[in-house]
Amino acid sequence: MTDAPVRVRAPEVPVAEGMQPRARDSKGRLMPRAAPAAPAVEEAETVIATGVKRVPLGQHVAKLAYAPRPGYARRWVSDLPGRVDKALAAGWSHVKDPKTKQPVKYVTDPSLGAGGRQGFLMELPEELYEEDQKVKQDSLDEVDEAIYKGAYNQEAGDKRYNPTFAPNKFEVRRGSGKV
Repeated sequence: MTDAPVRVRAPEVPVAEGMQPRARDSKGRLMPRAAPAAPAVEEAETVIATGVKRVPLGQHVAKLAYAPRPGYARRWVSDLPGRVDKALAAGWSHVKDPKTKQPVKYVTDPSLGAGGRQGFLMELPEELYEEDQKVKQDSLDEVDEAIYKGAYNQEAGDKRYNPTFAPNKFEVRRGSGKV
């Protein structure tokens, strides 16, 4: 038996019909995937005998569902002070309603009164979105590395036990655990 830790990959989980399997990055971690879009109001509409489209009153419809646009990542941005301006400065743009030509918005918190808090649907080209996600992941990788070394948030004099001659290692053993 070798002293090297054994890497075990989680078994592949069957993918539901209509879903794509999740991709893994170079370190074997699962990559995020876009959540399947819930049926939008337009998809839930039915045509009654008079030819008028209607949505049944008790129909469960995802209120924030909006059709995806190929090549773009979309998200809802709250109208908290500065949030929309920050998103615009980062390259996000408003999604315009095809009927009104105004930014798509939805009241996300009506309890605030005076119209409540609004959420604006914004989009960013996929390439820029992936760059942003990589920057976030790189930062998380640095934290992970510090945790594995036992040096995360370490300060002088905190008296933590961290032998510098032997880095922390994690092993996975199969079987009864008896050596």
